[in-house]
Amino acid sequence: MKRTHAIIIGAGIAGPTMALFLKKAGITAAIYEAYGDLSDIGGPLNIAPNGMHILHALGLAQQVMDHGAVIDTNTFLNAKGKCIASFVNADARKFGFATVSIPRAELHRILVDAAQEQGIPIHYGKKLKNIRDREGQPVIAAFEDGTTAAGDLLIGADGINSFTRSLVLPESPSPEFTGVIGIGGFTDASAAEGSGLLAPNVMYMSFGPGEFFGFSRICPGNASAIGWWVNLPVDREVPKEEIRNVSLEKMKADLLIRFKGWHAPVENIIRNTNTLMMHNIQDLHNVRRWHKGRVILIGDAAHAMAPHAGQGASTSMEDAMLLAKLLRDPHGNYGQVFEDFQLARQDRVSSIIEQARKYGNSKKILSPVAVAFRDLFMRVFMRLFGPRLNARVYAYRIHWNE
Repeated sequence: MKRTHAIIIGAGIAGPTMALFLKKAGITAAIYEAYGDLSDIGGPLNIAPNGMHILHALGLAQQVMDHGAVIDTNTFLNAKGKCIASFVNADARKFGFATVSIPRAELHRILVDAAQEQGIPIHYGKKLKNIRDREGQPVIAAFEDGTTAAGDLLIGADGINSFTRSLVLPESPSPEFTGVIGIGGFTDASAAEGSGLLAPNVMYMSFGPGEFFGFSRICPGNASAIGWWVNLPVDREVPKEEIRNVSLEKMKADLLIRFKGWHAPVENIIRNTNTLMMHNIQDLHNVRRWHKGRVILIGDAAHAMAPHAGQGASTSMEDAMLLAKLLRDPHGNYGQVFEDFQLARQDRVSSIIEQARKYGNSKKILSPVAVAFRDLFMRVFMRLFGPRLNARVYAYRIHWNE
């Protein structure tokens, strides 16, 4: 009997995860990535307990923990360093895993290495040009270089600006700018020495009148690396050309002005960072259909969320696991499998997108009175409900053998 073969467009986080679960389901796959090597792309990334369970199902959870920092506590501060609230957010005793903070490039490397070890081909420089899906024939992906790929189905895992989505579902909404830009990077942990804010298991999040600064260790144990990120409200989306051309010195100078007088070690972390990444924070919601014919979208291609909830990578990996599980026995009816998949996922990811937007709104410019009210609200709310705030999201499980 002929084995099912899937074409996967995109080799970020969702694509290799999808291929690994398809392999587990007895389905072959090949991954096609528009760009070259992606190994050095991205800043700090958090994998929540629900995402760690997905990696555990692939046998990769321990490897990820070995290369990241296990974070179970959230500490909220104001710009002067006064603690607003601190609580255990991701209790491994309750959820099976804590959150792991890891460079995105490191998670990507782990997934790609696992895919290659299992013989899953990854083709780089394959920019999608067209998709042909005709009844009774294989799905054909045509690439800009003149080559093609054939399969029984095609999975678009090509991110928030998915070309797969634009080809197959052109009526879908476009990504929406949330009014906030993100800047982040890595530095040596020595930049935080003497601040009292360097616990290996704590994520520190500081809120000002119109700025947000977050940081944590990014490597296991006491390894000397910090990952940090900034959210800044802006009046307009920053043009891509401007992002490409802005210098490190200009970004650092602007950040030091915005964060002048903040508690230690904020300014020192900025000064001691040698590489910065900037991006417009967008999301993608209300995509009514994630599939057409034998083509389906997963991850950010279907439901991109702002990073404020820390669930983008985790929900993309959830998509991959559930879709592969449903594809184990499709009876040739991919349309029904895709309908079942979207029905099972849409409410969950939509609620997280909305949650992330609310978190992002708390980082926008506020008056002194509004800042005082926000800090008081956070102090009371977080102390009462903080440990339960994400419990439902973290407790989500996909049982492969059921």
